[in-house]
Amino acid sequence: METTNAKATTTPTGLGTAVTTPQPFTTIDKHTLFSVNAGTPVCLVLEQASSLLECTRVLITNRSSIDSNTEATISQFLIDMAKAVVDASCAGIEALEA
Repeated sequence: METTNAKATTTPTGLGTAVTTPQPFTTIDKHTLFSVNAGTPVCLVLEQASSLLECTRVLITNRSSIDSNTEATISQFLIDMAKAVVDASCAGIEALEA
């Protein structure tokens, strides 16, 4: 299985000062289990989202190695995490532009 390590190489124009806003995800009975922390530079967070999505892609392309229920659960968690970091980044960019 391939892995990708997120490393900041350059800061896209306009994203250098944008930071994440708090973004909860994975809740059970109205209790938040995980969240994206506020104040993380958006350029770093988007690289992490890319890595999470790459892990999901690799998982799906190697689906014969695990059962479908496990694959679905792992995929759901990875996609939820990637969505949360993208949403937190978008909110941070919108706050910067406001």
